[in-house]
Amino acid sequence: MGERSGKGERVTRFPFYPPEMRRLYEVYAADYAFETPASVPWMPLRRDLRDCKIALLTTAGVRPKSAPPLRHAEIRPIPLADLARDPAFDLDGLDVDDARRDLNVLLPVDPAIDSVEKRRVRELDEDALSMVGSIDDVGALERSAADAADRLRGRGVDAVVLVAAGHRCNQTAGLVARRMERAGLSTMCLMTIREVAQALRLPRAAFINFPFGRPLGPAFVSPLHRQIAGDLLEALRRLDRPGKIVDLPYAWQAAA
Repeated sequence: MGERSGKGERVTRFPFYPPEMRRLYEVYAADYAFETPASVPWMPLRRDLRDCKIALLTTAGVRPKSAPPLRHAEIRPIPLADLARDPAFDLDGLDVDDARRDLNVLLPVDPAIDSVEKRRVRELDEDALSMVGSIDDVGALERSAADAADRLRGRGVDAVVLVAAGHRCNQTAGLVARRMERAGLSTMCLMTIREVAQALRLPRAAFINFPFGRPLGPAFVSPLHRQIAGDLLEALRRLDRPGKIVDLPYAWQAAA
């Protein structure tokens, strides 16, 4: 939930966490600051969304258990088919119990495939991009993001949907999105801390007030996953200027 402070600023709240954890995250959100250039990178969609090829990116560090751990600042392409089989997660401290059972809670693979089948988009890249989102080395992150963007453009990708998995991942996902926009890709970030989206001056962002590790909802709530993914694609299609944040209207309710 986003509330207004006494100064009229929006403050992210975390009512679904125990009091001490809630306080820590709310202090992190309220105190967050980042020196961001005044200009906002912006790459308009080059064609109608129905004619676009999209790719997915997660900051949860997900990979097949048989694969080596992700390296610092690495953005690794992983075939979507390989992620469904007993995934491992390299992001420390993230609650991935739901994601182990249903990866769609933090990477909307099935909703994206559904969007292709319903012709909302032309194609989904066969690889997802995976990275560990707790990165402080901005230079290394930008270099990896530039390399990933070059690879995606070489594969004919038009746009990337980035999903922030944990609290520090909001910054990482946002910085990757900014770099990819400068490289000629349109981006859409799903963020769970509104203050970070504001401070980073993202090209396009949607804020959802859901727990870290489950930004698309509880496991196996497929209609909600599809709805949120659809909202992201709709925002990607209709946002016509940089820096806007779409506040998604969903309230967290854990599955019974």
